[in-house]
Amino acid sequence: MSRPKKLVPLTTAELFYISQKANTQTPESIASDIGKTTEEVLPHIPAPTEPKATNVSDLIKRQTRSGADGRGIAIMTPQASEMSDATRGSRVGYNARRADCIHKPLGD
Repeated sequence: MSRPKKLVPLTTAELFYISQKANTQTPESIASDIGKTTEEVLPHIPAPTEPKATNVSDLIKRQTRSGADGRGIAIMTPQASEMSDATRGSRVGYNARRADCIHKPLGD
């Protein structure tokens, strides 16, 4: 009869390996790569991160004032601006004649 395996704390290198491979490999394959059991690896796998914004309005920062009117402000972040520029051609009402213009010139 064999003795139960003594649990040894994970090293810094093993913790780094787990955090790097958590999104691409299963806990079982990570455990076999570093020679540990799945039970030792599972507590160190980070929680899934939020998905990236797929919409410009998700990247705009909003802040409402306290009070009866409940008005607020919206600030376009640099990320929202970049995404807006990147998706400019796919928006509704897109005018192909002015594809490379940001603003319509006056008197045109």
